[in-house]
Amino acid sequence: MSGVLFYSRTLIIPMLLLYIVEKSIVKQNRKLFIYALLVFSILALSEIIVRASKEPFLNLALFLVICYSLLHLRNINAAQVINKKIILSIFIAALIVFPLMEIYRAVMFTQAEFGVFFMALGDSMAGTQHQDRNFIVLALKMLLDRLLGFTQMAGLIADSNFHHDYSVIFSYDSLGKYYTEYYLGYRMEGHLSSPSLLGASIILGGLWFWYLFFGIYIAFMNAIWRISSRLSNLEIPLKCLLGYELFNTTMAGTIDASLFRMVLFFGSALIIEFILTVTVPRKSKPAFISQVPQRRLAS
Repeated sequence: MSGVLFYSRTLIIPMLLLYIVEKSIVKQNRKLFIYALLVFSILALSEIIVRASKEPFLNLALFLVICYSLLHLRNINAAQVINKKIILSIFIAALIVFPLMEIYRAVMFTQAEFGVFFMALGDSMAGTQHQDRNFIVLALKMLLDRLLGFTQMAGLIADSNFHHDYSVIFSYDSLGKYYTEYYLGYRMEGHLSSPSLLGASIILGGLWFWYLFFGIYIAFMNAIWRISSRLSNLEIPLKCLLGYELFNTTMAGTIDASLFRMVLFFGSALIIEFILTVTVPRKSKPAFISQVPQRRLAS
């Protein structure tokens, strides 16, 4: 049940909301877009509070950028509905969340009184003698660390003598858990470090055959991207999720976790696509199309 709730909040509901966002842009319905964006923001805020996650608002900003880009390539005037101020506001919210979550996580894990959160927040916003503790500088630093997360796999290249035993790797639930607990020797409940797509490829293929696993993942993502073009209702929402997944996995993810999510994404998309096809009426053909055969017969 917990898995169903988790993937519903992180997969199915965002997919449906992106479907509504796309339709609101295509139909130039700004009111519907604002409602969908409001629900999306509430969902992101709940994810931040419940899971102490830094990413939801950053995810939302990237979803909107990808959706805007895909529709713009189809000559749809998305700027009438999505303006730069909206995306910039969500990006700023994502920037603010990063240092706040560091304090929030510390309070949650240490089970300290919640007043400690506000004290630490005040210290961060006021700044200290060290410039890197200033709230704004700290926020930018953490965001860049996230966007450049693939640099954490540099230790894999430097440690070329380390032998990654497949029997040991597959004894763990995931590559992330293996990398965190076995390779880094770091154990903390609720935390997993990710070596990025390149790092995961090096773990599986070594320094000589990493490109094999890297290429398999890219080919798999390319295949799903092409197949998603056949969906009449969920093509854009699914491509938004695929685009973000590729970006996130490249920066700070693992191949196995991403492939698992992709199977869930695509399987859920097919089910929802079938439901929408059955329930949502298709537009009738234009009148001039039905008149063409009659004109030919008359002639």
